[in-house]
Amino acid sequence: MIKKVVKDQNVVIAMENTGRYNSNLFEYLSTKDFKIYVPNPLHLKKSIGLYRGKNDKIDSQRICSFIEKNYTDFKQWKPSNKTIDKLGSYILKEGIEQK
Repeated sequence: MIKKVVKDQNVVIAMENTGRYNSNLFEYLSTKDFKIYVPNPLHLKKSIGLYRGKNDKIDSQRICSFIEKNYTDFKQWKPSNKTIDKLGSYILKEGIEQK
């Protein structure tokens, strides 16, 4: 899908950080020439205010609107150091095993 959409386009991707659940997607996207933003959930919540209804479709629309208005205020996401990633995975694993 991405190959079809991306050919010679200026692509902006914004998403929530879901921890280890989107690490594979982050890894893949870091190999492409995309502008990637991972806004802080607190920024999103403050900009949107109180609202009713929450699901993936609504959340994605809110993130899109937020980035369209505010992308110049944020740094683009960059992949972290592999050593840091391994350390984070180790800490998470140790924490789970100790419970």
